[in-house]
Amino acid sequence: MSIRLVIFEDNETLRNSLVTLLGSSADYEVIGAHGDVLDVEKVMQSTRPDVVILDIDMPKLDGISAIPLIKLIVPEISVVMYTQFEDNDRLFKSLCAGADGYVLKKNSPLKLFEAIAEVHKGGMPMSPAQ
Repeated sequence: MSIRLVIFEDNETLRNSLVTLLGSSADYEVIGAHGDVLDVEKVMQSTRPDVVILDIDMPKLDGISAIPLIKLIVPEISVVMYTQFEDNDRLFKSLCAGADGYVLKKNSPLKLFEAIAEVHKGGMPMSPAQ
């Protein structure tokens, strides 16, 4: 059975690339891709994914602020932060808000695949700062 994913990424090119990349694997089913988190509650209620891939720097409402809303609606969901930010402050705030993983965009796409599988199994993947 494939892992059902929803992606929140404001960069349209990257978002479309993630949909294509992840959708090409039989292990994943992308059931939603959104450019902001303003309707995150509605999206979570209607899709009920297994894993959310979430950018931090989003327009109007940042990804970290969306984590508690996501977890409130689907408590068992796994949230992977997919971000360019390497600083400890954002990492700490993400984890405190309920993120289950933190992957840097500069890493190979393989790291994102691994992170999704790991959080789905209950792990907590982290990208090392370089």
